[in-house]
Amino acid sequence: MNKTMKPLAGQLAEELKKLLGDNLRAVVLCRVLPGEGLAPAGDEVRLLVLLDDVEPGSLVLLGRAWSKYLDQGLSTPAVLDAEELSRLAEVFPLEFEEARRRHELILGEDPFSRLTVPGAALVRALEREAQQALLLLRQMVIDDPEFSREFAERLASVSGVCEKLMAGMLLLKPESEKDAARELMERVERIFGGSLPALRWMLGLKAQKRQAGPSELKNLFPTLLDELGHLARWLGELEEFQGEP
Repeated sequence: MNKTMKPLAGQLAEELKKLLGDNLRAVVLCRVLPGEGLAPAGDEVRLLVLLDDVEPGSLVLLGRAWSKYLDQGLSTPAVLDAEELSRLAEVFPLEFEEARRRHELILGEDPFSRLTVPGAALVRALEREAQQALLLLRQMVIDDPEFSREFAERLASVSGVCEKLMAGMLLLKPESEKDAARELMERVERIFGGSLPALRWMLGLKAQKRQAGPSELKNLFPTLLDELGHLARWLGELEEFQGEP
């Protein structure tokens, strides 16, 4: 967690405690927040403020207190009550589970300690990400069957979707410290139970900040479509299993 933001969040939390009293339930630093994606840039962290009652007066007081830290890089707080936070477990299961596993309590009672993401909701969200990437790739081939330079540029947006999918798949299985030290795709392949060379290639392009040439795209694209289709079907079968009584 970002070491610079923690003391700032602590100072703000103490001010909020004086201003809001018993209405303040918790202040938490999160690597991600539900609904905001799984891959924030660099060491960016988000601030979550949990209130008993999210009423306008409390928001005004919070805003005045937070404005003192604006120039120091402290993110605009996300403000929720306990019921809203619990509902996000099903609405944004990938981001919620990531936040639940990677957060730091600054003040109050940990709001994530009693909350879990339903397994079926997590798998359903992953299947949706896989299907989204697959449909987007198919459309790209129809739009640009010659795999031009523009196609290679558009592939970067699909890489972002797939990176989120791969990161989300890690949430399916608790990892040991040894597993967590492995490279992302190696960890994903261990969960999936098979190799995914084309996805490795595509995420490698993103990491290397390079574009693939037409011949490279033509050679690997069929395998990439096949892998995403296989992943989507595997996740669909996993969802059916999760939904069984």
